[in-house]
Amino acid sequence: MADHQASQPVVKVRPEINILRDTLERGLPPDWTLVEPDGTLRPATGQRLRDQGLYTLRPPDAYALTVLTSTSCNLGCGYCFQNTGQDPAGGSRPPNRVALQVLDRDLPVDLPAGAQSALAVLLPRGAPAAELDAVYHAVAALRTLYPGRSTGRTVAVTGAVEVAAGDRVWREPRPGVTRLWQTSPPAVPDTRGHTGWTFTHAALLSLGFVWQGTLLPPSHSRGAVRDNGIVDAANAAAAVVLLTEPVRGTRVEDYVHRVHPDAVVRPYRATLAVGDLGGPTTIQAIGQCRHLGGGLLVPVDYTEGTVFDGWQP
Repeated sequence: MADHQASQPVVKVRPEINILRDTLERGLPPDWTLVEPDGTLRPATGQRLRDQGLYTLRPPDAYALTVLTSTSCNLGCGYCFQNTGQDPAGGSRPPNRVALQVLDRDLPVDLPAGAQSALAVLLPRGAPAAELDAVYHAVAALRTLYPGRSTGRTVAVTGAVEVAAGDRVWREPRPGVTRLWQTSPPAVPDTRGHTGWTFTHAALLSLGFVWQGTLLPPSHSRGAVRDNGIVDAANAAAAVVLLTEPVRGTRVEDYVHRVHPDAVVRPYRATLAVGDLGGPTTIQAIGQCRHLGGGLLVPVDYTEGTVFDGWQP
């Protein structure tokens, strides 16, 4: 017996072949083998595996596409949320002017169908018609908002979508009054600021960011040089910050949708005159959170001749 066993060839079969043996040998002739004497897979066995689809990858259940754009992107969508990288060949970062705001009926605005509140989706002037149409249909399909997922609260969205020009949203001011603007909800500075800066500088910078490249020339500088230049340009457009007040003792989450745990967030309230940066019925929002409901400039009318700390409209 020992001599007989020793005379048999030793065949080493790879582990993956052993795994498939039971499946492939079912119903096969007695003389059928999976491998050649040297342990390699027989061509007929490989073909049988292919015929049974074992070499074919199963299609995934879901697909995802990540697009990393730079300032050389040829789409130029004005409402793009994508964080863009700087094109080594030049160019400038595209503006991000889209904003989602909630308008309540106690504001001087005519809401659709007498609603108590409305969701305003603010899009840039001059956006291509195809993009506006896509956003319109997406908003029209919206049925539920989730203002606080941690609390489980939901807000039902009803009614048809109405389209209005952004410079004709608020009601006209009455005769004999001067229209100023207040941040409601509070605004959050777009930057950490610079030496000697106050909330006045922060408000003018945020207002300048809104109009940079349209009513204000685009800035090609960086850091303090850029920011001070935008503040000066907003001042030159007759924008004046009359009052500012920091908001204390509140949760950061009330004003910022996402923030680094080590970041310092300083929400503030402001009253300002926008000068040439928007008309008396133009809707706009300022600050870091303007895209998601913060820093809305709501109109506040004062009797002509009212004096604010030495400044008179």
